[in-house]
Amino acid sequence: MSASLERLLKSLANHSDLIASAYSYGHISKDGKNERALNQLHQQKILVKRDEENYRLTAQLSQFLDYALSSERIRRLDTDLGSWMDTLEQSIGLYQTAHHEQRMDDCDNYKFEIEHLVFQLADTLEENTHYLLILVQLAQLQIQLDARFSHPLVVYRGDKDYRADTCLQLLQQLKRPVLAMTDLDPAGLAIAQALPYVVALVAPKLSVVETFFLSQKMANPNLYTQQLAQYRAVLDGSEYATIRAFWQLLNRYQAGIVQEHWLNVEIELLINDLIDVTQTCRGTDSCSELKNL
Repeated sequence: MSASLERLLKSLANHSDLIASAYSYGHISKDGKNERALNQLHQQKILVKRDEENYRLTAQLSQFLDYALSSERIRRLDTDLGSWMDTLEQSIGLYQTAHHEQRMDDCDNYKFEIEHLVFQLADTLEENTHYLLILVQLAQLQIQLDARFSHPLVVYRGDKDYRADTCLQLLQQLKRPVLAMTDLDPAGLAIAQALPYVVALVAPKLSVVETFFLSQKMANPNLYTQQLAQYRAVLDGSEYATIRAFWQLLNRYQAGIVQEHWLNVEIELLINDLIDVTQTCRGTDSCSELKNL
């Protein structure tokens, strides 16, 4: 190993915290404690000057890290849109200054930085829009809640970022009555009846759901056939009359219906009780706890 390569690798290892900070935040500011180290990394062409007080990774190293991590560059910026725009405006100003002064290497670096910032901003807006859309859709649902559930906490379970076991842990700790709104397919019914402290299924009236099974646009036979083997036994033995009634309907038409269809039709969603929280339950700890709420 050559001496220069050895020094470079040692610098990367010894100053990994500074390099990680520059990568994550997009830049790193110098102070009395890190100035010497930053100058060394600058001399070794690991960092380049962003301005008089800040350094950032070279475009080549930043691109390598992006590729190695198989993801977009990670930035820890404010989720406030104003902060995003201020940072983007600052980067554009630095690019324009470098271009005016004919510092072409810096121009390339600033351009690379602007592109990543724009991509990251787009991803963040898309993610926030996704959750905003969920809230809007929930507000559009025609759900009739009685006095027992007048102030519900809505927990969105179906997301790639939140694991199902985390949701289950939350429900276990809250120990509050749970209303399940799931797809009307074998998996959905099984999920609903397995939720801790579940007391009701949010769905249209059973007779209305039956009319939906007559619609080729709403009824999906694949949901039934692909899930049948896994959930048949648990649903056949369900202790809840409401679950059994919907299960019989699924068996009759051999299809399932996803809950997104409730957004496309003007239909009232009902609280289909699984158990009555005002009555004595059948010898389970969860029911006795629910009675005391």
